[in-house]
Amino acid sequence: NKLLEDDVHIVIDNITKLRSRSSLANDFRQKVLNYYEMHEDRMLNKTYRDKGLLIGSGPIKAAHRSVIQNRLKLSGQKWTIDGANAIANLKCFKESNAWHIIEKFVKAAA
Repeated sequence: NKLLEDDVHIVIDNITKLRSRSSLANDFRQKVLNYYEMHEDRMLNKTYRDKGLLIGSGPIKAAHRSVIQNRLKLSGQKWTIDGANAIANLKCFKESNAWHIIEKFVKAAA
């Protein structure tokens, strides 16, 4: 698999070469090509795996459920969009072991 070897440019070249008699298929090909070109830097799967990072969507969805939803859906809580975003950001810093960054901002503001 070319994406697992950071060869997304080869995938893009191959998609570019595809042709069909169907305008619907060609429209779809162009949409896929646009997506790959726009997100090429996010498809460096070998690089990310070599750094010990997860590349699938499953871990992200699970993290969203355990990190964000568990905090925001506590009994009796109601949130504005801004408030929920602020709490989500703080929770992400905490869960990423980056709380020291928040502490620096708080100390600087005090």
